[in-house]
Amino acid sequence: MGLDTTNAIAVTVIELSMILMLRLSLLYHLFDGHYDAEPYLDWEMTIEQKFSTHQVSEEHRVRQATSELKDFAIIWWTALVLDGNIPCSWIELKVAMHHRFVASSYHRDLHKKLIAGR
Repeated sequence: MGLDTTNAIAVTVIELSMILMLRLSLLYHLFDGHYDAEPYLDWEMTIEQKFSTHQVSEEHRVRQATSELKDFAIIWWTALVLDGNIPCSWIELKVAMHHRFVASSYHRDLHKKLIAGR
């Protein structure tokens, strides 16, 4: 093996180990898709933190985030894929998930609670 081949193998091993570390760190941050804004928003914030910590590039974020779906959330995602409505970016995915899993009344109700607490 030449020096270039050895370097290429080393880079590939490093990339694979980084992917594995990211995968393991994201494991157990699954979102099940219940219609409750709090678990979704907690999940989104956790995923954002993991993306930032591990410097996940935009091109990998949708795939990585959707690998953390289970139960109804994965059924929802599968329907999106079958309908050809696949979000192309993490921002588009968050918008779609927000639309589906955060009730439109959530922000209004939260605002009312904040005002009532004054």
